[in-house]
Amino acid sequence: MLSNIGTLLLCILIFRVIVGTYSSVWRFANSTSYLKLLISDFCAGTAYFIISMSIKSIYIKGWSSVLVVCIITLVTLLSRFVYQQYHSRRQCIAASQGLQTNVVIIGAGQVGVMLANELKMNSKSKYNPYCFVDIDKEKIGNKILNIKVIEEDSCIIDKIKQMPVDVIIIAIPKFNGDEKQKLYEFYKHTGKKIKIYDFVFSQDNSNYNKRIIRDIKIEDLLFREPIEVVDNESSRFYQGKCILITSDGGSIGSELCRQLARSKPSQLIILDIYENNAYEIQQELISSYGNKLNLVVEIASVRDRKRLDSIFRNYKPQIIFHAAAHKHVPLMEHSSCEAIKNNIFGTYNTADMAEKYGAEKFILISTDKAVNPTNAMGASKKMCEMIIQSRGDSKTSFAAVRFGNVLGSNGSVIPLFKRQIEEGGPNYNRQTNNPLLYDHP
Repeated sequence: MLSNIGTLLLCILIFRVIVGTYSSVWRFANSTSYLKLLISDFCAGTAYFIISMSIKSIYIKGWSSVLVVCIITLVTLLSRFVYQQYHSRRQCIAASQGLQTNVVIIGAGQVGVMLANELKMNSKSKYNPYCFVDIDKEKIGNKILNIKVIEEDSCIIDKIKQMPVDVIIIAIPKFNGDEKQKLYEFYKHTGKKIKIYDFVFSQDNSNYNKRIIRDIKIEDLLFREPIEVVDNESSRFYQGKCILITSDGGSIGSELCRQLARSKPSQLIILDIYENNAYEIQQELISSYGNKLNLVVEIASVRDRKRLDSIFRNYKPQIIFHAAAHKHVPLMEHSSCEAIKNNIFGTYNTADMAEKYGAEKFILISTDKAVNPTNAMGASKKMCEMIIQSRGDSKTSFAAVRFGNVLGSNGSVIPLFKRQIEEGGPNYNRQTNNPLLYDHP
């Protein structure tokens, strides 16, 4: 009898190994894992049934063998299910004790369910799915993953306000800027923090196709799709040329480095006085391009003519992007002499070196504050533009481009607005009861 049971268990073991049942982590088992278990045990039972019919010494025959296999399969399924429910229960207890933050998931479709399942199965997750919100009549009132689905109606804002939740996560696939705006404007009245279950912002999302829970980004606040410009003519213009960018470690300068590195220049020169930022963009470009990019980093100040002369004499750059400048309005109002020294004389020195060593093109990164300037920073940049305009008879082609509030840049007011939104409103000076100073757009 023991040999018969051993033969049956051996059949089950062999087929479970073949099908891959034991390769699953049962704490995270899904329907596929359970289906594999059923298939393997069915095959094992069939194999044993055939063996029992052909070997007389086996006493567990016919339907008896089928019954034994069914009992073993049922016990296995039950144990796995209890194991899963145990860990799920532990997470519910953690949420009830305040160790997790309850969240409302907007969208009970495939993406929303995938998010909820990930949150429930991850023991280290700081979020606990409290409920779904959806407009599908077939789902409303039912439960998905034991999470209730409620209707997105005119009363949903008041309902969410009364729920013990702190975060709303939008988990809707492929929604455009207009839909994003409507959802954000609608759910912001709950007073809850709004997040998105979406892809990471990158210029090439194909390199990163994993969804994450992220905060509302500046790009989201545009409520439109970013415009991507693919200009092959510009790429051909920069290809094979020596390019120097001043203030490369700054947000605008570093982005110029990323864009121009794609054009395959013969040499890309980083010039910045702040070595930390220069080091960061250097390591980023090395990581992206390795030895394919001829990259040079020079720590120098555009105020130092002798140092600039040495750099230009050594490399003789053909294209210069001049982004080095002091940009913060209130700071330059207080220290206007620094705006003059860095912005005006720095531009003058760099332009002189470009002319002296026969550069093809010099491009000044200016600002919209140079239009009818009302502050020291804007006036200094206006003077920089005048320096460029005065060199119309030069062999070097001089040009200036005015930027407004560049998204995410160090000199932009938008990051301040974003922090204020996250904190629930602008900060106020407690003594004067006035808003704190910021860079006006």
